[in-house]
Amino acid sequence: MASQQSSTTGQTGEKPQAPQWDTVYIMNDDKSLIDIGSIESGSGEISLKNSGYLPSSVLEFNTLMFDIIYKDNGYDTDVNIDIEAEDIKGKIIYIMRYRRCTVYLVIQKSNLGTRLLAYLYSKIKHSAQSFGTGCHQVDKKDILEHFPSDLVGKCKFGL
Repeated sequence: MASQQSSTTGQTGEKPQAPQWDTVYIMNDDKSLIDIGSIESGSGEISLKNSGYLPSSVLEFNTLMFDIIYKDNGYDTDVNIDIEAEDIKGKIIYIMRYRRCTVYLVIQKSNLGTRLLAYLYSKIKHSAQSFGTGCHQVDKKDILEHFPSDLVGKCKFGL
């Protein structure tokens, strides 16, 4: 019996896959994760949470961060990536790689002062140092070990 071809996919009996959205969080000082948006795995389209309430500089900074996260090659850890959006200047200094989470460590300076940020991305990657750790299992202590010791405790961590 001949197989039927789908007119929408051109493939035999396959249905188009729904878009896969992966969440981006920022870890707060109390170790809670704040969902700040998501990235569509295929297209790189972004969706930012609370965009109607945030200053334009924060939206621009997060948009640039999401673009870097989406384009990440999946293997560099020691990085030095500058990001600038209006009065906010940031530098990604390190990337922690887990199978179910990637953590981008950022030193951010603005008119409000200096803060240490950890952006956690939920996309599953297969080149990682730990196979069971997801975003909700990442330890704040491990994150702080990768920030310069002269900033830890002196700068605000998280939002």
